[in-house]
Amino acid sequence: MKDLILIAQNSNGFVIRSLETSLIIKGVSCLVLPFRDIPTDEDFKESTLIFILGSDELEQNLYMLQTIKSKCIEHERRVVCFGLTEENEFLKKQLGDSVLIHEFLRPMPPLELADKVKKVCEREKKRHTTHKVLVVDDSGMTLRTMMEWLEGDYIVQVANSAMKATPMIEKDTPDIILLDYEMPECSGADFFMILKNNPKTKDIPVIFLTSKDDIAIVKQVLELKPAGYVLKTTPRETLIERIEEILSN
Repeated sequence: MKDLILIAQNSNGFVIRSLETSLIIKGVSCLVLPFRDIPTDEDFKESTLIFILGSDELEQNLYMLQTIKSKCIEHERRVVCFGLTEENEFLKKQLGDSVLIHEFLRPMPPLELADKVKKVCEREKKRHTTHKVLVVDDSGMTLRTMMEWLEGDYIVQVANSAMKATPMIEKDTPDIILLDYEMPECSGADFFMILKNNPKTKDIPVIFLTSKDDIAIVKQVLELKPAGYVLKTTPRETLIERIEEILSN
């Protein structure tokens, strides 16, 4: 298992050897590949982060960049880069903000760069190993409460409407969604059906949140066949138990 894939124009050059040595000193393992060797699916699965070094040859390797972008999206991996301003800007244009998450500006001492890359890698490892929870509710109080309850155990994102939740889901797919059943404009029920009718989101488990312990409401919720539903008055421990039960299935 490698911490990162290091992609460079000259994988045997002095700069790369110095950087690879610095990464090893900082406790970061890497697979070094030249531009011509596009990482395999197995490489992506076995690595946490992709690190691309800027070069004047990048414009001649658009196929490589587009392949890396598509594989990053497929395997939920992200990229950092190190180069001159124009090289970093070119990579950002080709890969997009959702894939290229950090740009390091050349020059920078190898040990300093390795230390910064290690910190990004550690954050990405946590992102890969910690479940992501998206809470969608029009109540600011509910969103604050859920953040306080869950952020110690999960990576938590919040949205106060279906409209705001949609691009967040597209950018970073959550492992589970806590969804307010009663919201203005696009209700929880309507948004649930949108998610279930989309091949990319249909398998995301959804727990409905409702403030009404009403038989008619409960019946309406259950007819949609969500992964579960909880009252907003449910204790924190019970909510986390329910989330864990669903995530473990």
